[in-house]
Amino acid sequence: MFHFTMRMRYQLLFALGLLAISAMSGVTVAQTLDRAVPLDFQGRYLISLSDADMLPSAYVDGQLGERQTGVEDTLTVFPLPIALRNSSAQSLTVGQVNVSNAVTAWPFSLTVAPNGRSAFVIETSEPAPATATQFDELPVGRRLRSLDLNDPMNPQVVDTIEVGNRPEAVDINPQGDLLLVTTSLEPGKQIHLVPVNGTKFGQLQSFQVPVQNGAGAITGVRWHPSGRFFAVALTNQDAIAFYQVNRSNDGRYQIQLWGEPVSVSQFPVGGYFTPDGQFFVTNSVHWGEEVDDFFVGAPPGSLTSIRFVAEGNMPQHRVVSTVQTGISPEGMAMSRDGRLIATPNMIRSYVPWDDPRLTPYSSISLFTLDPVTGQLQTAGEYPLPGILPQGIAFDANGQNLAVTSAIDFDLTERRGTIHFFRVQSNPPRLEPTGFKASVVRGVHQLVLIP
Repeated sequence: MFHFTMRMRYQLLFALGLLAISAMSGVTVAQTLDRAVPLDFQGRYLISLSDADMLPSAYVDGQLGERQTGVEDTLTVFPLPIALRNSSAQSLTVGQVNVSNAVTAWPFSLTVAPNGRSAFVIETSEPAPATATQFDELPVGRRLRSLDLNDPMNPQVVDTIEVGNRPEAVDINPQGDLLLVTTSLEPGKQIHLVPVNGTKFGQLQSFQVPVQNGAGAITGVRWHPSGRFFAVALTNQDAIAFYQVNRSNDGRYQIQLWGEPVSVSQFPVGGYFTPDGQFFVTNSVHWGEEVDDFFVGAPPGSLTSIRFVAEGNMPQHRVVSTVQTGISPEGMAMSRDGRLIATPNMIRSYVPWDDPRLTPYSSISLFTLDPVTGQLQTAGEYPLPGILPQGIAFDANGQNLAVTSAIDFDLTERRGTIHFFRVQSNPPRLEPTGFKASVVRGVHQLVLIP
């Protein structure tokens, strides 16, 4: 764990902030930079999702905060690669579209088809009414929307379907034809499968998953690389469950529990399978009734690696490794080769600025994963000058990392930010590049199209 003084925070902010990319659809903007650490973020596109309806402090004081006139929930598409190595002025054009989404969900509101031509966004809460000032005035959402990304600089919302009260997470299977959605306020209908052809939705099927303590008992879901299984985080049971998906001759789907749920650390959120499907790594935030304000006073979180058994009649999955993260690691990223994992740790960056519990920083934890044994090793924890970091993504080569900040500790600029880090090796570590992208406030998820 590292320690900051307020003076150190402002020194870091001054040292970091030289590049701001104004995310205006179809607009070319200038970049100004002067840093020694190069940024070479590889892939085809990086997509961010912003919820403009509330300030992060609303989680604590219930106040949505001042509305920004004309600013709405936004999906932003950054063309890649972004290769910046000197202080020459350069230009970058991004694409944008307004699409309702909510930071009140976990950072699983967006998924992109394997071919990169379509995206899907759940609406956990509807946009705040014009007169709304309180967190509890946000209407409950019910919708899943598809977006056409064939022209990434001009993304378009195409189709909409109702999936149930308060969607929490969405993921698309590796074949690109079946969406997995969870809802938290639909008793007996927590899991939903939605066939999709490009951007066109098929007939939804809903399933019950045995959970404890009712609403909000399921957070993240993730498909196995084979498309035969998926993982579910059973938050109130401190467990990860695995399900098999079968399709009958009439085209309808069935799901069945695959092995017994695996006990993990307190309050698991989500996770990723390794590329070969042998391990599932989940992040836990360690929130609960015994924690001050349920989550504000949380201790450090954790990562847990589970060996997943895909064959046999009685699969017995088991925990193989657990390591400590920073405080409140809601988000998580895994490199494409499965060897690196990073978590953005919110700490207490999101509380009101006059709250004595405020930490004027957040952090990023970096880990390595042995692809043979599933053992996790801590590489380090690094300061982040941001508030409520949730979205995080490695680039296509695993040599750069992007992390969101819903807003920054800035007295005048109330926008969201994507911070870029270089991933160094031997030993693995993060170095700030100084480059950052300014986006609509409330940015809470990143997805890479490699």
